[in-house]
Amino acid sequence: MALQPCKNYIAGHWCDGQAVIANHSPSDVEDIVGHYHQASAEQTLDAIAAAREAQPLWAATGLEQRQQVLMAIGNELMARKDELGELLSREEGKPLAEGIGEVNRSAQFFHYYAAEVLRQMGETAASVRPGIEIEVQREPVGVVGIITLEFPDGDRGLEDCPGPGLRQRRGVQTGQPGAGQRLGPE
Repeated sequence: MALQPCKNYIAGHWCDGQAVIANHSPSDVEDIVGHYHQASAEQTLDAIAAAREAQPLWAATGLEQRQQVLMAIGNELMARKDELGELLSREEGKPLAEGIGEVNRSAQFFHYYAAEVLRQMGETAASVRPGIEIEVQREPVGVVGIITLEFPDGDRGLEDCPGPGLRQRRGVQTGQPGAGQRLGPE
């Protein structure tokens, strides 16, 4: 039985795109990894608007809850590393061990930044002005969009993990659909 085309997750809903495209493995062009809905420009703007709308709520989320979210993502990646690694290997045309390793490394990034959320390192510096001290505070600045290319899971782990821990809201579009869309909410 063929899998249904993967949809786009926008503003808490799974949505059809403007077209459905096939994702072929570059190492075996007869191997269709999956079919994916391609978002329209309007849907992309809707996703950005939804991320902007959700950002203040996420920024107000407590440290422990943000830590738990990042840890849960890392745990899910670890639990599914064989499945996702195989899918990633097919869609990128790379050896299976590299695909699994990439998913594993991404999970490690999420675990690392989950711990960083609770570490709360502050920075202060002396000023050249008497009686003045400089304090560095990390605050959310808004929505960030990421398009991954060569290592979609590894890049996502490396680029995406710090943001949620620091109360950033992220929008992610993989360079090619595939494993990234299989990670979305059920």
